[in-house]
Amino acid sequence: MQLHRVIPRMAYAIKHRCIPLAITSEKRLIMGVTKETDCAQLAQDLMVACSMLPTEYRIMPHAIEYREFPREVIFHLIGRLYPIDLSQSSRDPLRPILEKAALCGASDFHIDTATAPLSLSIRRDGVLLNNIPIEHPPAAFPNLFRIACRIPEAGAAAKKIQNGHFRREILGSPVDFRVSIIPKPAANSESISVRIFNQPELLYLENLGLDAAEQKLLACLVRDHHEGIALVIGCTGSGKTTLLYATMNLLKEQKRVVSLEDPVEQELAGITQLSIHPQRFVTFDTALREVYRHDPDVIVVGEIRDAQSARVTLEASHSHPVFSTLHAASLDQAHQKLREFNVPPAHMSWMVETRLERKPCSWCDAFPTMVGVKNLPCICGGTRYLGRDMRCTIFNF
Repeated sequence: MQLHRVIPRMAYAIKHRCIPLAITSEKRLIMGVTKETDCAQLAQDLMVACSMLPTEYRIMPHAIEYREFPREVIFHLIGRLYPIDLSQSSRDPLRPILEKAALCGASDFHIDTATAPLSLSIRRDGVLLNNIPIEHPPAAFPNLFRIACRIPEAGAAAKKIQNGHFRREILGSPVDFRVSIIPKPAANSESISVRIFNQPELLYLENLGLDAAEQKLLACLVRDHHEGIALVIGCTGSGKTTLLYATMNLLKEQKRVVSLEDPVEQELAGITQLSIHPQRFVTFDTALREVYRHDPDVIVVGEIRDAQSARVTLEASHSHPVFSTLHAASLDQAHQKLREFNVPPAHMSWMVETRLERKPCSWCDAFPTMVGVKNLPCICGGTRYLGRDMRCTIFNF
């Protein structure tokens, strides 16, 4: 039997922090709950749900066994058990996808409308998991993301690369989503990529998993950066922006920080963030002129990705300390790119190369005993890794 039929709606399982774990041969239902779960209300609801199951699976109230787990465990188990069914949320059809990705601990997810049936790919701890089915997708599926981002849905605009962002309350907390939609004319389809920003606690140096020596040295470099350019370098998904935001949160305690970003990925309290938007005539050049009028102590340029952003970064460094990021796999590649962008080495103060290392799962050894259900994989999915820590290599010039 499919266990999710006991509680057929994922939204209910999330709201009440509960998950059916097993039905024993004695017809006892084992329910995973948290300390927040109202077990009395849950028992009443389960009776109604179980009355609609085949006779052999009907459960009596006295035959429900509750086992309490941390919220993290319950959410991971919900994400694993429930399929993505877009017919269950008529008011917000995207919610089942967003909740599934968040429950699975994804940093990104991807959908290619050329595939049939439609499926979801998620990236968790740097590893891509493919072919998660999406049930009952509506026609013109990509338009759900366009509506969420408030970008054009049809016509010539829909045939171009489109970017946007939106916010939803997911699992009880506000979560930001950054969307990129790329048309594929040959297949008459589109590729959708979404970055998830659901861990605001990571935007502080002390929460990045750095070892004590790295954190202390990096904090000193950030606070003592008074001139020139400080760069965070690394590959895609190496934590460059996360570290940049953590430095802004560190600096805002004593300094006025203004950033130029294309786009603003997460809104930070106490930071003045300007989003570059050429269609609205907000370019790096015009934004920098406005920044000077906001009395900054520190200027942040989200990323040096072309000649214009490099020129603006260099110009800002003549009068203010500047922080930025650069997509580069090594120090040598970073220097090569800076030469191509005509940024003199003399203007560089220091660089920090970031990478993310997977952490051993802390649940694996205790999980079978804690759950008490045979053949139930750990919340890491059997990989024996869960979460990642940041590691840094600092180059001081």
